[in-house]
Amino acid sequence: MGQKQSIELLIRGNTYYEHDDFDMAIYSYTEAIKINPTFALAYYYRARAFIMKGDLERAGRDYERVIELIL
Repeated sequence: MGQKQSIELLIRGNTYYEHDDFDMAIYSYTEAIKINPTFALAYYYRARAFIMKGDLERAGRDYERVIELIL
């Protein structure tokens, strides 16, 4: 697996997110991160899904990781 699969999982996660299925969105983003631990966009979108579920602590950790990756 590689970059293509992680992008496909990101897109799948975005589709779940758009349909308010935040658990499946988080699952898809997490799978993308497992494939590519430096995929900043997956962390960013997963953080947004965590916010929608009210999990600000985990969202904060993901946003911190995004900052680490882009700096």
